[in-house]
Amino acid sequence: MTPKKNILLFRWDNKESLRSTLQKWKEKFIEKHGEMNLLEIKNDNIFDGVLSDCLAPWFMGGTRMIIFYEKLIKTSKEQEKIEEQNKAEETINLEELLENGMKKKTIDDDALWISTLEKMPETNFILFVGNKKPVTELEKWIEKNATIHDFPALSVNEIIKYIESSLRLPPDQAMNMSDRLSNNYDFVVQEVKKLSLAYQPRWSNEELKSILPDYRDENAFNILDPLWNRDPIYLIKIWRRLMETADHELTMAMMITMIRKIVIASHFQHTNNLPITPGQRNTAKRLLSHKKSLKKLYDDIVAVDIAEKSGELPHKTNAFLMALLSFC
Repeated sequence: MTPKKNILLFRWDNKESLRSTLQKWKEKFIEKHGEMNLLEIKNDNIFDGVLSDCLAPWFMGGTRMIIFYEKLIKTSKEQEKIEEQNKAEETINLEELLENGMKKKTIDDDALWISTLEKMPETNFILFVGNKKPVTELEKWIEKNATIHDFPALSVNEIIKYIESSLRLPPDQAMNMSDRLSNNYDFVVQEVKKLSLAYQPRWSNEELKSILPDYRDENAFNILDPLWNRDPIYLIKIWRRLMETADHELTMAMMITMIRKIVIASHFQHTNNLPITPGQRNTAKRLLSHKKSLKKLYDDIVAVDIAEKSGELPHKTNAFLMALLSFC
């Protein structure tokens, strides 16, 4: 059977490649058909008539694409059994449901989805994003009928090459970093993006949103106060206490994150849509005249972090402290 060109399935083991490819597809589609003809559906914005809309003509008679992000996500075996049992127990009138509009209690009925997909006009496109083996009748139907694009996991050598080129590391250090980051490509990309900010003169909001986790650490707050006050004696006192009682790696990671946010806030006038606290914004304003030395501090501690992750620096605590003191 020839796959349907207007029903697409993106299967991924490599989330980063999927994300970048999907973004390019969306940009090209919007450029050609307009933003009003692109609909993105997740669990939090699914609506009753979504499947009826799959059959309807689109704005100005053009082409329309619907992207379903969470229809084919991984589920536990227990959940799959429950879904199979529920499906076996239910009987539905497809024509009546389509005529009267979808109800949320039937939104996951496989027979209704399949019926809709079989009737869908060629001008309408549906793209499913999934990463699990087909279990339900809908998933089996999509695997059999859709045009499939796979995003396989990268090999260890490909991950090492990515680290090497992104952070400009020699091959042996890139290999060491790959080992320390567990060879999980999506995790590696997240870490490398954070570290590579040290080499970029400018950042886009999209880049920043993807690498700024929203969490805090009291130990990191304690050490940063004397740093911003440029009080090296008190900073060393606090540092020694933290090294005796705190999780060193976690505290240093939190400090890098918080300093990164303050550096960003010092370079951007508008950061309200980013996970940056009012206190971090105020600190950035207070240090505005020291923007260059603040950026150098960030570059220095990231260099220490990279050296430790790549095996060049076995223990980074002293080097990290020296980088902090150079700001005082």
